[in-house]
Amino acid sequence: CWIAHLVGDAHQPCHAGSLYMEDVFSEADGDRGANRILVKQGRNMHALWDQLLGDEFSLNGSRKRIAEITGDDELVAAGKQAVAIKEGLNPQTWLAESRALSAKNVYAPEVLESLQRVARGLVAEPEPIDLPEAYLKNAGRVAQRRAVEAAYRLAETWRRALKK
Repeated sequence: CWIAHLVGDAHQPCHAGSLYMEDVFSEADGDRGANRILVKQGRNMHALWDQLLGDEFSLNGSRKRIAEITGDDELVAAGKQAVAIKEGLNPQTWLAESRALSAKNVYAPEVLESLQRVARGLVAEPEPIDLPEAYLKNAGRVAQRRAVEAAYRLAETWRRALKK
């Protein structure tokens, strides 16, 4: 279970870095993987991303999400491709992918613009961000894709380990 958890975390964009912005996140650890960015749709950005596939476990809910994902040819192809690429089973690859996705999708322009208001002295501290529907829809799609990639990679890693 712990290995599966770690593989999943390595594929989650908020787990692959932090944002550092002068006069906004002065702590040595920046925004702590988006934990210090408040959003109106939940506690904080990190929690929002963690909950994109569902915020509590239920067997029926999990079965529904699995059916949605396995019925999506584009996501299945992404999972297979994740295993097939060079270094596709290397955890450093997973983290590098997550970091790139973080820069593009977690810290999207609408998020950075809100935080830059603090850096420019327009407000004293970051205000909770009201994320637009397009952001949330894209985030959900990224989360699904990363979950599929993690699942395919974990399965292949176990498959190879058990052959030995």
